[in-house]
Amino acid sequence: MILLRPSKRRTSWEPATPLAQTIEAEFTEPGTLTIDLRLSVYEIEDNQVVQAFAEHAAAAGLDPPSGRLNVDMSNYPPEVHLARVAGESDAFAFVKQQHRELLFPGEADLTAFAEVVKREIGTRGRSVSTDELRAYIVARYAASDPEWTAICDANSNWKRLTKPKPKKKGSG
Repeated sequence: MILLRPSKRRTSWEPATPLAQTIEAEFTEPGTLTIDLRLSVYEIEDNQVVQAFAEHAAAAGLDPPSGRLNVDMSNYPPEVHLARVAGESDAFAFVKQQHRELLFPGEADLTAFAEVVKREIGTRGRSVSTDELRAYIVARYAASDPEWTAICDANSNWKRLTKPKPKKKGSG
């Protein structure tokens, strides 16, 4: 099992990005500089990364992302508590059931763990490409998955991903 946290910006985890910038981009409350000590994660298997990422983005009302680096937040320090919480998504049962929170006792604890995660991003990173995202959505929509049908039929930005990517001229 891994604890997947969709990242907000791919560049946050690059070695050249200062740790303070990573903390600000990934762990502050929107519109403030207050560090969030309750990190939302999804407790999933490695083969569920694309599903969790796609459902997270769609349920959050985001436009379809063009791929993203997600981060495995497992192997957290003993002072951090993993809490089972009710997911907020009514759109997808899976992300609602798998939603958890990592509860950090203080900012220093979160900063220290973020430093470890950043150093280990090569093994903790879980990338999802645009092609993987599209293939997943095409398959779910083609299977008449009621959750994906509802999202895609209500949002033209997601609906455009229900069709396979057109082949480039001369490639077929």
